Amino acid sequence: MAKLGRLKCLGISDLWQAALYCPFEYKDYTQVFEVFDSRFLLQDGHGVFSGRIKYPPETSWKNGKPRTKFVIHDGNETIMFTLFGDTRELVKVNPPGERLVVEGIISKDGGRIYLNNASVVDKELIGTIAPIYKGIAGKVRPDNVRKLIAEHLDDAVDEVTNKLRELLNKHVPPQYVRSFVGCKHKTLKEVLLCLHKPKTLTDGYQALEVVTRIAHLSAADGLLNRAAINRSEAVRPLVGMDPTELAKGIPFKLTDEQLEQVMVAVSDMYHGIKSSFLLIGDVGTGKTAVYGLISAYVASAGERVAIMLPNQNLAVQVYEELNEYFGGLGVGLMTGSHKCDIQHKRIIVGTTALLFQDIGRMGLVVCDEQQKMAIGQREKLLSENTHLLEVSATPIPRTMAFALYGAVKLLQLRHCHVEKHIETKVYFKEDRLVLMEGVRKTISEGNKVLIVCARCEADEDNPDANIISAEEMYEGMCKHFPGEVVIAHSKMDQQESKASIAKIKQDKASILVSTTVAEVGLTIPRLTRTIIVNAERYGLTSLHQLRGRTSRQGGRGDCCLYLPNPKISDSTMERMKVMVDCSDGFEIARRDMALRGVGDIGKDGDAQHGEYTTLIKGIKGSLADIESIIEEIESLKEQAYEKAS
Repeated sequence: MAKLGRLKCLGISDLWQAALYCPFEYKDYTQVFEVFDSRFLLQDGHGVFSGRIKYPPETSWKNGKPRTKFVIHDGNETIMFTLFGDTRELVKVNPPGERLVVEGIISKDGGRIYLNNASVVDKELIGTIAPIYKGIAGKVRPDNVRKLIAEHLDDAVDEVTNKLRELLNKHVPPQYVRSFVGCKHKTLKEVLLCLHKPKTLTDGYQALEVVTRIAHLSAADGLLNRAAINRSEAVRPLVGMDPTELAKGIPFKLTDEQLEQVMVAVSDMYHGIKSSFLLIGDVGTGKTAVYGLISAYVASAGERVAIMLPNQNLAVQVYEELNEYFGGLGVGLMTGSHKCDIQHKRIIVGTTALLFQDIGRMGLVVCDEQQKMAIGQREKLLSENTHLLEVSATPIPRTMAFALYGAVKLLQLRHCHVEKHIETKVYFKEDRLVLMEGVRKTISEGNKVLIVCARCEADEDNPDANIISAEEMYEGMCKHFPGEVVIAHSKMDQQESKASIAKIKQDKASILVSTTVAEVGLTIPRLTRTIIVNAERYGLTSLHQLRGRTSRQGGRGDCCLYLPNPKISDSTMERMKVMVDCSDGFEIARRDMALRGVGDIGKDGDAQHGEYTTLIKGIKGSLADIESIIEEIESLKEQAYEKAS
């Protein structure tokens, strides 16, 4: 391990992984200009120039940052360029008269030649096609990554070639391997050497294309492996009470859809199949009753259940519900403020406080609002024989990808107990009077308004007129609607915050200004209008959760996405369009996955969204790439089977 040195900064834990740290582009240093004749230089073209430093470089400062002007010459003509940042060491070892190689974008002004975006080129790269790697800020520079990879490449290539061959042979029929990866005239070893030491630009980019396809296959392998494990892993069968009998403790009749999802989960447990489930359903579909009934079944079979929620208020609410329904089985509450006799409770409801207690082995772990918890938190309570049930209206992209490919079993609730229709619209700064009129109309009809802000208080050290804090919004709304407005956010005294929420629930106020403390678990009677201020600051998951506060008890409602910032990115508008077009949490989660990426889907991955990572590092990809590879290998298997038969 000591031999790896700074390679460990790149996430490389074994030497063979060095060969799979991919460059993202190549630069051609085979042509270097030593004669600076402007007639042969293309305006705005890229060029590499070798010349001698003519004068001592001049350093000046702007906004506290240094910039140094250099002039190099070929004996007759000169080229001027500026380097930014600390150049003291460069100047020290390169006095006037020393030869310097520099690259940049050519700019010609009369008879003068300038280089924009200039950078110094290592002399050892001259005459080569150089791979360009990503560095790690503050740890290792891109040029040092190149040197580290080159230093370890020969030792790494043989071992990694065998690993890639194993991966390919696992999924692709042998006769199609070469055509599948697209390297009919090169071995895998030759491809890897071309990836890091190409002789031409074409060699480098072709090798990168081959390795990209193998990376997508590796990602597909991660999904398919998880699905296979879920189908094959056996645990002790759980034989509990009939769920329909247990359901009699619930004071309302479960729908056929709810009972069906309960029976799907219970069936796996009854037959001793270790499972990971994802229960997905919008606000009002009865998720708590469903996972509560599944938990009761496990408890009645003699196993213990841990139910983890993201905050204390929600944990107390779920505890009270489940204690009412299934108190005879032994339901306890564990939060920062509540303790229980863990050993004598079959169902323990709590917050992340559960992670800091020795609660023993669990037969089932339930994570409600799973998108609010890290992977490590969700999995810390698991043992070899523990079933996992994750619950969300809008699951994180990684979990969604697992659900779509059978790596977790999907339990879906599509029908609410009450009919409701929420219209979602986007509003800009010029629409603020329209928004205010909407608030006035809502409260005049005897209904209520929730205004959610991205910040509790104004940031005096970093003021931004386009980020409206809850305190600023509260003061402004009080002027327009005196006596009608209350405020609640995380920096307030907890009792004051609770008092504000109690007032609006008891019809002593009509407008609640808050932060995302309102995102989960809050029900306000006759709340028919939700305004999300600075909606660009939220992801789709949070936006959908906040919208879910509207008209929880049925009827019509409005969700207003307010964008006061005049500079709105294309990605923000994509999210807003999803919110306007979609009301179904499952579809929103699917689109969120497409927009943000599936994250780490390997066995040991922990990123819940973003570019997926596999054994091959530095390759960008999406779920569509993985889907395409899975379809392709299935097609090749069918072709091989048909030929064999």
